[in-house]
This record gives sequence, structure tokens and C-alpha cells, in this order.
Amino acid sequence: MSATVLSMLFAHLLCNALAAEQPLPPREATFCSANFEALKLGLNPDLTMEAFARMDARDKAQASVASYRHYRIMVRENAHLVSVMQKSIVPLVKGEAVASLGEY
Repeated sequence: MSATVLSMLFAHLLCNALAAEQPLPPREATFCSANFEALKLGLNPDLTMEAFARMDARDKAQASVASYRHYRIMVRENAHLVSVMQKSIVPLVKGEAVASLGEY
């Protein structure tokens, strides 16, 4: 797994943990949504961001579903790593030690 995928995955898991505590402010929600979309699409070997950008809404929806399947496979194949990452995030969120995501 590349460093880019690892960092995007960590950000996604952090977003989930923060959102479980309280609604995210609009800027953070936008960041989290864009990060997850980029993470999913980046895991789909049959798709480039450029091709996705040129698709109509229907094709984008289908590509997003297919990319989500790739994301779920990655999570399943790396279940231990995902679990460790999630466990490391909980104290950060509970301790409110996380800076605003919108600043990154």
C-alpha cells in the first residue's frame, strides 16, 4: 500500500471517527467527502481521475460503486492495519487533540 493510500485511509478513518462524535463543519465535511472519493477512485485500477471527470452523472455513479468495491476489498485485505489505525484514532478524537481538518 502506498504512502498516499495510507494517508488518505487514515484521513478517512479520522473523518469517520470525528463525524461519529458530532456533525462536521461544512469545510471539514467537504474535505472528508473529497478525500473518500479520491481514495475510492484511486483504488480502482480500471479508472483514472481524468476519465472520471469526463463522465456523465450516471457513469460517475456506476464508477463510484465499482470503486467502493475496490475500497472494501482493500479494507478486508488489510483488516489488521485498519483496526490498528482506528484504535490509534479513538484517543485523539476523544481527547480532542485533532486540529481542524480544513487546515490541511
